[in-house]
Amino acid sequence: MIDRSQAGARLQQVIDEHRASAAGAVQHALDTVPRDSVVRASALRFSALIEDDGLLMQAGAEGQDVQTWGLHRHALGQIAESASVPMTYVDTLLNGEGWQRELLADVLTTTYTHSTKRHLVRAVGDEARGFLSDRYRRLDTRPILDAFFQATAFAGAVPFSGVATDIRTAVKVVLPHVFEPIAGEFVAYGLEWLNSDFGAARYSLRAFLLRLVCINGATAEDLLSQVHLGGRLPDEVTFTEQTYAADQRAMTLATRDVVRGALSDGGIRRLTATIGQAASRDLDTAEFRRRVAAALSKDELRRASESFAGPDVVNLPAGQTAWRASNALSWLARATDDSERRLDLERLAGTFLKTGNGNGDTTGAGANDGGR
Repeated sequence: MIDRSQAGARLQQVIDEHRASAAGAVQHALDTVPRDSVVRASALRFSALIEDDGLLMQAGAEGQDVQTWGLHRHALGQIAESASVPMTYVDTLLNGEGWQRELLADVLTTTYTHSTKRHLVRAVGDEARGFLSDRYRRLDTRPILDAFFQATAFAGAVPFSGVATDIRTAVKVVLPHVFEPIAGEFVAYGLEWLNSDFGAARYSLRAFLLRLVCINGATAEDLLSQVHLGGRLPDEVTFTEQTYAADQRAMTLATRDVVRGALSDGGIRRLTATIGQAASRDLDTAEFRRRVAAALSKDELRRASESFAGPDVVNLPAGQTAWRASNALSWLARATDDSERRLDLERLAGTFLKTGNGNGDTTGAGANDGGR
């Protein structure tokens, strides 16, 4: 095990090692500005790419300006879901022969031709990455992210790490101090900011902790979660620019206030108490497997279960507890190369840090939780 001074040195080391990834994720978020188009479903046409396994989507009628997009897999999944076409069927046709891709294009075109809905297409360049309701609540990432960093810097937090994918961005900041919520357990606390402009995740701020013995990390309580799709409105009602501006300002101010509260002395005390409670909650292997089985692949479940039930008391805390369960999952996340999957596993790890009996729902940890 390590002492407090060694924990402090390790924390500074990982901050130095990962700081560049935070800067890269922020720059990606600032540079990836969606281009929005609201289209009538009945005007959509799909066509198969001859030398590829993808599809093109077009909007516009003869004699009108026609927009054309390639389809990111995430957008294709949203298109298929809206058309009630199972993705297993979509993948079968996409990976088949040319006539099968043409059949898929015809199925989608015919389905949307008979729809009266309107959709928001969010594109980067010529690629559609989001296919959403036309009432999707569009939040500009840039001022919200700026408010997050201003508030965290005021609290003394520093950039820690970041993950940027085609459809999601997550950035973490950490307080450069060592805390000891349990005797001999040294951790660092911070916040994770996450958003997707394409309906792949809700905008959220989550408490983040880092176990300094092994650098296991988990995102704990969800402090602010904003579903982008607002309340149900009549189909003929659309949001005005004034509404978007007011909503944008409200979320920017909420971000600032939540950060201040989470990194205050009271916020740190609450998170410290959460870890102590998790370390005192017994959890056997059968219950651990039951709670995570639906969210993990067979191989992930095997590896996580073996870690939880195994003899390792360095990379994981001792005892069969919710605290060890959280670390078994965050250890699995560390060994995962896929950035998207790592984010999901860290959230799953955080579900075991909930207060009370810890029986949070983990079945959706790997699912797309974006509003449509």
